[in-house]
Amino acid sequence: MASSTMNLRIDRGLRPPIFFTATLHLYRTPLICKQEHFPEGTLSHIVCVDEKGRKQGSYVGFYTTGDTAFVIDYTNDSIDGYVWSCYKNGSKRYLARYSMNRIMEMIEFYDLNGNRLETGNMYNGNGTLRVYDQKGSIALEGMIVNGFMEGPWKVYGRTEEIFYVKEFVSGVDRSTNRRRLIF
Repeated sequence: MASSTMNLRIDRGLRPPIFFTATLHLYRTPLICKQEHFPEGTLSHIVCVDEKGRKQGSYVGFYTTGDTAFVIDYTNDSIDGYVWSCYKNGSKRYLARYSMNRIMEMIEFYDLNGNRLETGNMYNGNGTLRVYDQKGSIALEGMIVNGFMEGPWKVYGRTEEIFYVKEFVSGVDRSTNRRRLIF
């Protein structure tokens, strides 16, 4: 499978325009790219799949305003490459690197005003990770081992005090608290 890299400009209302690098894979079988729309007609997301229905390439999501919400790189239905997310106002939220559905590195994380935030010491899928809300308040904190959430993960409330703790084993939630973590 040959691949090539090119710079793509996503300018669906972003201020300022954001550029990202995507790796395009040249497949022997054609990819089917789908566009989904919100009920009011604006573009919701673009995703490409192979003949087996597996996501391939960049999956791009949009807010109802048309601004880019996220870009996720997929290979054979696994997050493999870069994931970046933006706030509704178009500013960057975070950029992370994944390998086969495992988080390898949180490269950068920003609050809504563009202030860069400390994300822990995770590198190559191991270490601590901190995740923040749009105001820059810590929301989650825990260990990543081999790219998976491991051990206790602290979930913080609006006052930055621990709201509850979830327990993970190799990325699987083993706690009795069934609240879903999203970042």
